[in-house]
Amino acid sequence: MITIQNVIYTIGEHRILQDMNFTVQEGHFVGIIGPNGCGKSTMLKLLYRYFQLQQGTIVLHEQDLMQVPQKIFAKQVAVVSQDSPVLFDFSVKEMVYMGRTPHKKWLESDTASDEEIVLTCMQRTNIAHLAERSFGQLSGGEKKRVLLARALAQQAQILILDEPTNHLDIEHQFQLMDLVADLPITIIAALHDLNLAASYCDELIVMQKGEIYAMGRSEDVLTQQMLMDVFHIQADISRNPFTNKPHLLFYSNAQIKTP
Repeated sequence: MITIQNVIYTIGEHRILQDMNFTVQEGHFVGIIGPNGCGKSTMLKLLYRYFQLQQGTIVLHEQDLMQVPQKIFAKQVAVVSQDSPVLFDFSVKEMVYMGRTPHKKWLESDTASDEEIVLTCMQRTNIAHLAERSFGQLSGGEKKRVLLARALAQQAQILILDEPTNHLDIEHQFQLMDLVADLPITIIAALHDLNLAASYCDELIVMQKGEIYAMGRSEDVLTQQMLMDVFHIQADISRNPFTNKPHLLFYSNAQIKTP
């Protein structure tokens, strides 16, 4: 579905991404992990065209990503970014209705079908009770769920998420990840929580200093050597008995208790 080939991105004299090459298969949930500043968000911004591609190619459905018309692109790709500033005071319901824009003609009114889709998306993200609230008055976690509902209302086949669990408490982290993982679409997400990434993602891409350190199944990627090389942290790696996926217990030398 998406192929990234020889992508390089530079700001000034600083190279942010170096020779990025990977493919995302249709229907897969791919997690991008790595320390702060490794280039995760930059890679996502290239995928959803917030940044202009400088070198390399990105192919979507056998077409150059940068050549896809904006309206068609918006029907194919939905985004929940880290920061989504809203300049005007919209209600939650109005925000979610914006997700229907790619499917509308100029000045076309909302239909009963649009209303049903919007209501369903608000219910799925547990924000229906906030429908008439001002978006600007919500907590960070509530805003994140509204933005997810808006993205779902686009009914796109690719969903890009940049730190989707940021600002969410543990209950809503799992609710969001359960919801996303259950979608019959392609998901690409930058994640900080390695245990969430291991539990939910079909494949992981590990980034370090703008390059791909490793990619593959969580069982193959999440090793003690990788954690030390990339994150500079020690961990005990076991298997979660509930998910049968790797589970990491992190520790520092200072925390080790000796008899």
